Amino acid sequence: MALSFLNLPPEILDLFIDQLETFCEQDARAAFQSCNMVCKALQGRARHHLFKRIMLLTRKGKDFSRRMENLLEILKPVGGVLVGIAQYVVALEISIGQHTLLITTVPLPG
Repeated sequence: MALSFLNLPPEILDLFIDQLETFCEQDARAAFQSCNMVCKALQGRARHHLFKRIMLLTRKGKDFSRRMENLLEILKPVGGVLVGIAQYVVALEISIGQHTLLITTVPLPG
């Protein structure tokens, strides 16, 4: 009988996924996206890496208002509980033209 990687403890799977972050940023993102789609056992940790920092890049005007409303709708708690990708967001970076605002829920290194 073949041993499936899903038989490994969740902590080992998390460590495996965490190591993907050592790839260059573009390769790591692709690896996290693949892990997210492989199976539910890998989704939580992959989404932790995929959505921990969200960037909203835009210019002033209607486009900004619409994009901000969409983002706030995605991040809005349901019944006081963060759901979907909102539960993984640690930092939100909003850039309008040359101005940038970084909002974090925990201190970022560096």
